[in-house]
Amino acid sequence: ELKELQWAGIGLDGVRLDIQVVERLVEPSSPGAVTGLVAAKDGLVVDLLVLAGEARVEVGDTVQKGQVLIAGKITHREELNDVVVEKELDVQPKGKVTALVWYEGYAEAPLYKVLKTKTGRCSRFFSLRIKGEEHPFWGIRESPYRNYELEKIKRSLVWRNLYLPVELLNNNYWEYEVEIQPVSSREALQQAKNEALQKVNAQLSKEAVIKKRTADEYYFHELGTVGCRLMLEALEEIATPQIPAEDGGS
Repeated sequence: ELKELQWAGIGLDGVRLDIQVVERLVEPSSPGAVTGLVAAKDGLVVDLLVLAGEARVEVGDTVQKGQVLIAGKITHREELNDVVVEKELDVQPKGKVTALVWYEGYAEAPLYKVLKTKTGRCSRFFSLRIKGEEHPFWGIRESPYRNYELEKIKRSLVWRNLYLPVELLNNNYWEYEVEIQPVSSREALQQAKNEALQKVNAQLSKEAVIKKRTADEYYFHELGTVGCRLMLEALEEIATPQIPAEDGGS
């Protein structure tokens, strides 16, 4: 039943089961016709190398994502009876386009820490759910504590391997104390910078070379937070193949 296999054989030797398989040789699927190389990201073209096709941009151009960089066509000129005739031929585009790409990440961090410590006190509430209807059984339904964590436990009742349409529901309200500790502006700002950097790194390609990095700092003392906007300028290859959608495709 496995399409990847041409043949399979099984042999039993005592308690040892030997399975031998032969993989089916499949011709690699040929890639779809590439009509051009387009920009994978917005950027400023700084280097252009065309190996096949025609360049549709120049060094110094600002390009947008999806814009054609190298078209899969070449212009062929022939002279017939003293008349120059131009023909446009389709080719497999090849080339390399390097551009400056800008990335941005923003994050905020609080100027305080909230520490939670359990006191060990717990209030419990039990109820029975019978055929979808809940019936209070024991305890207080609402938590008597201002600060608490809710633990929900559900148990199904079984009698002689028979699952009864009855469930025992248990809510545990664990009390905890809250302590607010101030955080220095420097520590909070460093946390915001780290989070902003993580957001930027998630967008960067492995081949990108960082050329410039700038950071803007923001202080919102009335809101109890600080912020950081990190901007990176990277040099990277942005040309990617453009394959036309199949007829009838979305």
